[in-house]
Amino acid sequence: MRLRIALPLFVLFGLQLPSVAPELTLPCPVSSMAVAADGSGIWFVCSANSKAQHPRNEREAYWLPTATKTPVKIEEGSPNLAILPAPSGSRALIVGTPRSGQWQASLYDKQQPIKELPIDASFVLWGADSHKIYFYGGSTVQADVWDILGIYDLNSGAISKIILHEPTEILRVCQANGNVYSVTPPYPHFDGSTIEYTPTIQFVRKVQGWVGALFSADCTYVASEYSYHGPLPWSIYEVKTGRKMYHFSALDQADEDDVYVPVEWNPRHDSVLLREYFPKHDGPR
Repeated sequence: MRLRIALPLFVLFGLQLPSVAPELTLPCPVSSMAVAADGSGIWFVCSANSKAQHPRNEREAYWLPTATKTPVKIEEGSPNLAILPAPSGSRALIVGTPRSGQWQASLYDKQQPIKELPIDASFVLWGADSHKIYFYGGSTVQADVWDILGIYDLNSGAISKIILHEPTEILRVCQANGNVYSVTPPYPHFDGSTIEYTPTIQFVRKVQGWVGALFSADCTYVASEYSYHGPLPWSIYEVKTGRKMYHFSALDQADEDDVYVPVEWNPRHDSVLLREYFPKHDGPR
């Protein structure tokens, strides 16, 4: 089974390509894609071709440069693979669980492997400067939430660990100023919480007025979480004023209303949010 994609699709992500281009036949069914921040190409993950050779439904990762349009296999042998592109340049982290079963992260520049990172990659997040990697550093609490965040410096290799102001499961970065935000969405008998930190994870404040950290390109707007151990209603706020601009039903309310879930903010146009639409329906899908 093969997937065909038209290269003009890249224009949606800001890559400079001709308006008319031939289609490419990719080597396997694609499950996810990630675009290099400098527009030099994409990485994609897909299922391995032969189930006989890959009995555990292992994944493969490829680099597809815009210059040659020829896919290059760069990783294989893991049942789970995720690609996290750096906010700038042509680097990415490829995160997976090889046969050891432990989450690992490898740094790539386009198709070139740079190094495997000595971190617990069960949680990984790029810093806005593309030099820091935030990762799961452990916990002093026995719960789903955790409270120790690790910082790995790609330039020096230095590792530091800091106890967070509040335990969390969700951390995100505002690309405009590099600050890091931890989020605990609201649930019964709890109003939710957002904590702001500097890029070096120094406590700044407990945010008042909105709960969430899905920021637009310039962090003018923020969307709250739409899922936290189950579907949640979610909203979009203006960051500066805390004004709630839009409110949307939870995904499990599709029998009552049309439902949208956020996919990703446009990386260049601050007011554009890609959403997935689920029309109102009766009964199971």
